Amino acid sequence: MYKFPFLILFIAGLGCAAEEAIPHLPALPGTCEQVLRVTASIDTTPHATLQRYARTATTDWQPIGAPIPVTLGRNGLGWGRGLHRNPDATSIPRKREGDGKSPLGIFTLGTAFGAAERLDTRLPYLQLTDLTECIDDATHPRYNQLLTDTLPRRDWSSSERMLAVGERYEFGVFVDHNTPATPRRGSCIFLHVWGGPDVPTSGCTAMARADLLDLLSWLDPAREPLLVQTTEAVLTSGKLELATPDQTSQPADPTAPVVIPEERIAAFLREDQVSGLATIDRKYRQFLYEAHDLNGDGRPEYLVTFQNPYFCGSGGCNLLILNDDFSLKNRLTVVRKPLYLGPRNDDGWRDLVIFSDVQSCQNRPHLLTYEAGYGYPSNPSVAPCTEQDLTEMTSVFDLERTGEEFYEF
Repeated sequence: MYKFPFLILFIAGLGCAAEEAIPHLPALPGTCEQVLRVTASIDTTPHATLQRYARTATTDWQPIGAPIPVTLGRNGLGWGRGLHRNPDATSIPRKREGDGKSPLGIFTLGTAFGAAERLDTRLPYLQLTDLTECIDDATHPRYNQLLTDTLPRRDWSSSERMLAVGERYEFGVFVDHNTPATPRRGSCIFLHVWGGPDVPTSGCTAMARADLLDLLSWLDPAREPLLVQTTEAVLTSGKLELATPDQTSQPADPTAPVVIPEERIAAFLREDQVSGLATIDRKYRQFLYEAHDLNGDGRPEYLVTFQNPYFCGSGGCNLLILNDDFSLKNRLTVVRKPLYLGPRNDDGWRDLVIFSDVQSCQNRPHLLTYEAGYGYPSNPSVAPCTEQDLTEMTSVFDLERTGEEFYEF
């Protein structure tokens, strides 16, 4: 097996005193002259904005170009392992393997990669072949490494075959998250081409093809570029700080359980449907879900729905709302996709705005308001009608934009 050398870390300035922070960036090493700042509104959203910044020895940070939209992991952000200090107490969890979160923190950038022989970039470049893989087997010594396997025997249990992914990995950049690797803290994090503005990733940061090409030609390893990936609240709180070198390499507890939402939701559904599970054709044992913080406590609730005759009728499909511990909060019927999240009420819970094929509102949506001790009304078709502007709301299960990503139970 031949391993491509790719892990080029630009951390020479960490021994220097960090310069004074300014409102739109944390304090960074004085030798860092380029920054990609990715900012999300909250840690549970897969949508964010990327802004480039640059400075010189004689000028302060200046924005470069216009902000561009990017997509994050389907479950938002989790504290990653990079050049930053992890806060002792925070509502945002640490990133784990398979959690569907992009890493939050400050990170160096490794090699650029792509299918073409050459790419317009000054970063070190690796041309992908049919044998190039990124190892996400958390038990393997090559965990979180990009390499080319030239031996007939593959001794890892899980990896991404880079070229097989297709257009999303036409070219990209390896993000030095969790390097050197601690087991189960996350692997194979890239900047890459997105599947669309409403298509989340499994943990990478993705953007339009033209935007990524522009970014690749701009990055200069001599200027020690950094990726700063955060939420608005973390950025303004001052919690995003550089760590000392020994703090950046402290291992996490490898025995800590990994929470993978789709697995926990599937386990709930198998238990919830245990009496009728044998009667449901396996091809229909599928669900969709999205994570949204409905009550403003910084932790997501999970909205779960279906698209098959066992859980859908003439009025719409069933909708389940699970708490952050994957227990049942609400069970709703006759819900038509997409639905919408309205503003928060005085008790902190967001309204649900739901269409139902039961024609009581004459093609207008129903307004469901959370009631303490009871939750949301279980039958949206009997809830009041509303004329609220849907364009100002967050859409959920908008399959025309996001596509269908089903999971089995």
